[in-house]
Amino acid sequence: MTVIPRIVWLKRRVLYSAPRAHGTGRMSKELAELKEHLATLREQEAQHARNVEQVRTKLADADRRRRTDTENQRRWNHVLNNLESCLDDAKARLEMCRLSIRRTENEMDLLREKAEREARTAWLAPDPDVAAMLPDLSGEAMQAARKILETPLEDIGKLSLEEVASLHNQVAEDNFEAALADTDRLLGRLEFANQTTSEPPPRAAGSGPPVDKEQEQRRQQILRMALEKIRTGKLEGMTLEEIRLTITCYDLLTRRLTSSPRDERLKRILGAAVKVLQRRLIEMRREQQEQAKTLNGSA
Repeated sequence: MTVIPRIVWLKRRVLYSAPRAHGTGRMSKELAELKEHLATLREQEAQHARNVEQVRTKLADADRRRRTDTENQRRWNHVLNNLESCLDDAKARLEMCRLSIRRTENEMDLLREKAEREARTAWLAPDPDVAAMLPDLSGEAMQAARKILETPLEDIGKLSLEEVASLHNQVAEDNFEAALADTDRLLGRLEFANQTTSEPPPRAAGSGPPVDKEQEQRRQQILRMALEKIRTGKLEGMTLEEIRLTITCYDLLTRRLTSSPRDERLKRILGAAVKVLQRRLIEMRREQQEQAKTLNGSA
């Protein structure tokens, strides 16, 4: 008895093959699965295209601001560089999606052509897997970077100001750039988050990047405590974490292309103390370095 090879297809991501038998019913099922996958890819393509256009709009806004705000060209150049990195990321994802569409369409053609012949091994392109492109990272800062790089661009704007500021501070940690080759792409995404984050609406269940509610509440509490100390003139009592978050939030607010009334109020409050806090931050870091030298010397 002759055994006829048959191919067993997996839905969506097919990375290997096994024997399959002829049969119009099975062929129809496989084709239906491919059509469903293709429809999903088409939806993703449309979303990626919208992301590209949104980043381009932000780039145009930043370029206009650079031309009109001549006193702060360095600031807007920085914003432009970050948004250009974000645009490269968005365009790459769009192209990867289109490549998957072309390959899926080819697979559908192959199925139709081989419906009456002995089936052959075929392959579906896997969906772009951001996690696979990242190094094996550990630590709070690296986990935060992984979260941002894996989050769909359309959900990045759902981050709060405190989240974006905290992530910026984590990116600035020692040796971070040496450990992560995707720093430019990460900074581009954070820039996009800052430009699209302004009194965001409540997140729907399951939308946006993963949120650690306890950490988010802690960040909000830190900023509230910092604001209270600024209002009451108790700057000397601010912790290092409060100072860093305050300075970063102010920097992000000054770099926004459009600001809400809430943004402007917060910027005025933080701006009244930021220069003093910058000096205080330098002093605290110098003290930490001296303490580290003392400990190393006594070891």
